[in-house]
Amino acid sequence: MPVPEETVASVEADVAEIEESALMTNEPATSIGTPTPEELREQVERAHDGLVRTVTSDRVRDRAARASGFLARAVLRAGQLTAEKTPDPVLDKAGRAARAARVNRTPLLGAGAVLVVFFVLVRRGRGRR
Repeated sequence: MPVPEETVASVEADVAEIEESALMTNEPATSIGTPTPEELREQVERAHDGLVRTVTSDRVRDRAARASGFLARAVLRAGQLTAEKTPDPVLDKAGRAARAARVNRTPLLGAGAVLVVFFVLVRRGRGRR
């Protein structure tokens, strides 16, 4: 994602200002005292990179939140439409089947696992021919 031009201009202005103030001082640039313009440039660059990562991750989170909200509303609406259009006898049978599945969850999971294993073995056997 490109960095906004205002941010780039702001950082470049900050770097120029820092460089100018560093050049205007009469003190020598040492590792103990005032940092050199190159050190300042590196510090500003690291700060800028951190800012860009933060802004980018915030934007991604915001987009993901909006997308999940949209998806949740769409799923809710689809469920409502389905419930409105489905005849009552079908809804009753589906409700009974769901209750039975909840009560007998372990045997259903076991039967599903057996079916998956059977399907995989059949597919492997056909692939060898």
